[in-house]
Amino acid sequence: MIARRIAALAFLAIVTFAGVRHQLDRTALAGDFRAFYCAGELARTGAFSYSETALAPCEQRRMGAAFFTALPGVAYPAPLPGYAVAAFIPLSLMNFTSATILWYAITMLAALLVAAMLALLRVASFDAAVMALAIPFGLVLIPVGELPWVALAGIAMLAVGTARSVRSLRIIGFICACSQPQIALAVLVALAALGRRYVIEAVSVVVALCCLSFITIGSHANIEYVTRFLPSHVAAETIRAQQYGVPWIVFQLGNSIMVAQWAGRIAFAIALVATFFYARALARRGDLTGACVIGPALALLGGPFVHEDHLVCAIPAALWLASRQSAFGVFAAIVLALPVESLFAQPVLLLAVPMVSASLTHAYVGKVRAALYAALGTTAYAACIAIAAARFGLILEPALPSAHGIWASYVAQHDVVKGWVIWLVKTPVWLALASVAIGAAYVTFTGLSQTEELNQCTVQPRGGEPQPL
Repeated sequence: MIARRIAALAFLAIVTFAGVRHQLDRTALAGDFRAFYCAGELARTGAFSYSETALAPCEQRRMGAAFFTALPGVAYPAPLPGYAVAAFIPLSLMNFTSATILWYAITMLAALLVAAMLALLRVASFDAAVMALAIPFGLVLIPVGELPWVALAGIAMLAVGTARSVRSLRIIGFICACSQPQIALAVLVALAALGRRYVIEAVSVVVALCCLSFITIGSHANIEYVTRFLPSHVAAETIRAQQYGVPWIVFQLGNSIMVAQWAGRIAFAIALVATFFYARALARRGDLTGACVIGPALALLGGPFVHEDHLVCAIPAALWLASRQSAFGVFAAIVLALPVESLFAQPVLLLAVPMVSASLTHAYVGKVRAALYAALGTTAYAACIAIAAARFGLILEPALPSAHGIWASYVAQHDVVKGWVIWLVKTPVWLALASVAIGAAYVTFTGLSQTEELNQCTVQPRGGEPQPL
């Protein structure tokens, strides 16, 4: 057990080092964190604005160590609500190098905290949880300093607080989930299905965060965020290759951005309705953990704005489903733990594909043969993508420069990819999210209640020894 934990932690450290090194080579190290840091600085000095012209002077200046460089002439947007901007004000008091190192350290500790909470919920052993989170954290989140890990930690805390009736954990968890508004909305709907006291807590948090937003950036910026900035940012990102939401699919099928956005809104509304019914049914069966974690996965399946980094928020639902002895859950956990776009940017890390798939399969199935088949299957698929990419390539097809601003024009010129190979890369993610929805439907509406499972079911952690739920 200790050896497996040490190996998992070493794997996380190695992947993180590789991810940071890769972003350093691309001059994009801490690129997203730079935008958040500058937003905090502007808010602290009373000059905050979502305008690129306000952020650009801060982002383009030299900040501390020479390896923190910005893309010339491009300002990363800071699409954060006012209350999230407030969290970066204290960090803006530090120099950028120190603030970045602290942010990286907090993010790494958060990965371990999430793994520990998932183990506490008995949906994964600690080492299996670390293996599932290692690549999303080490390659996707930590190097650029992105934010979805805060929402992930919030989901885990909320699930623990709900399952164990700890109000403070529920409140802190929901506050963290609000760092990603679309995730928070799904969580809020799930809490509404659980009962009045949960709704009162969540609404109280929303009111407090709204007050904090107005105090931090003022009424004008808050109104601008909702009415102008957020819609234009979503429109600019709709065509981006890194997007996994419904709008990207609709746009790639030949529709306009406006049609794609409306399709995303409709799909998101359906996902929220499904979240309510899933959460209510799971709560009635006594499975409060499932009720808390299923919403974010459904929100990402039907989401209007889904980056590769947001997908980490679906991992708790996949692991919860896998712990219910569901093949759908095991498949979803493996795919979500292996973000293909980031892996293929560093061919050496393709060696991680069989390692992660085998370890997660063995953790839940408990059979060496099954782990071997999973490793061979995922490696074969990765090889197919590699061969297809080498033979046919990802077709960069720049769009017309956008009128929405510098960032929108940059995306249109550098991040629009066409061709069938990109579908080969993305399809497993959609299948994984759909598997969570299908597998959860079986567990929720046709499976045993949690009380019955306590008497009849066991979870197979890595090593094959049965352990009561």
